[in-house]
Amino acid sequence: MAHSIDNTSRRVTQAEIAKEARVSRATASLALRNSPRISLETRARIARIARALGYSPLPPDIDDGRTEQSNIGFILIGSPDFQLYYMTFHAAAVEALQQGQHLLFHPSSPEVELDFELLESSGCNGFLLMGAVEDRHYNAVMELEKPIVVVGEHRVSRTVHGVNIDNFQAGQIAARYLAALGHERIAFILAPDPYIDAAKWYHGYGVAMADLGLPDDRVELPWQGRALETGLEDLLTRDPRPTAVITSSPHARWTAMDLAAKLGLRVPQDISMFGFGPLWNDSHSATTELDTPIETFGKVVLRRINELIDNPDDFPLTVMLSLVMNDNNTCGPVPA
Repeated sequence: MAHSIDNTSRRVTQAEIAKEARVSRATASLALRNSPRISLETRARIARIARALGYSPLPPDIDDGRTEQSNIGFILIGSPDFQLYYMTFHAAAVEALQQGQHLLFHPSSPEVELDFELLESSGCNGFLLMGAVEDRHYNAVMELEKPIVVVGEHRVSRTVHGVNIDNFQAGQIAARYLAALGHERIAFILAPDPYIDAAKWYHGYGVAMADLGLPDDRVELPWQGRALETGLEDLLTRDPRPTAVITSSPHARWTAMDLAAKLGLRVPQDISMFGFGPLWNDSHSATTELDTPIETFGKVVLRRINELIDNPDDFPLTVMLSLVMNDNNTCGPVPA
């Protein structure tokens, strides 16, 4: 958000505008000259910032097709406590402010019908749908006749505009990474009713293990609670026990790390631990993991919905991003 500057005693520079807009000075200079080398959206945003700062000479009027305070709805089907959901919303909201837009949060649950009147009265130019999104949710938002981008994994049967992470590839990478270290007994901890991301991770893991000629060692355990602890303890004390464990939830990850320490198992000397995404609890050591690049994810999500607002007849496609490996030294060679 641009801030007013008293420029009665000095002149606002292009460097200040570039800093406020978070672009290079060259980009700001070209945008202020209305150069076609800079996207229409960026030119319009920089022009708004320049006017707000009191830059002289005033930049040309540039209309990007949106009002300065245009709204985009972020509809979440599921718990806002789930880390990927609220982090994605935060990243997209920050990017929206940089674009002179507002991201309006509309939480819901899979069991509750969407409030059509509330969504219609919000005055949104487009909607982002994330969470346990099914056909009925997508069809309800379609009635608003606004552009829709589905974020992350979903259960919508039709082809949609989307932004997603290649979770199937991530599962394959995890299995092959551990196999390359010499591991053959690689367990995968999966809840009995996994959310879609975890199901895709497991699918990728299963395909990779089959390709490698290694046994699929899926262990179904609850998300949390005493049953999770008991199941993990049984896994870590069985004979022969796995030499590597892949967890699909933060609860399983930090519980496995704690239990390994209590059982006298050193990580990674005695057992390797691998996970997906950052831990919820910062007091526990993170495992080597594949992380969602949240800031990039939020930017791509917002860019995609704005592209649809400008060009609503675009052919439906899903932009796929890859997870990023974060090596926290919890994976090592098979113990002797």
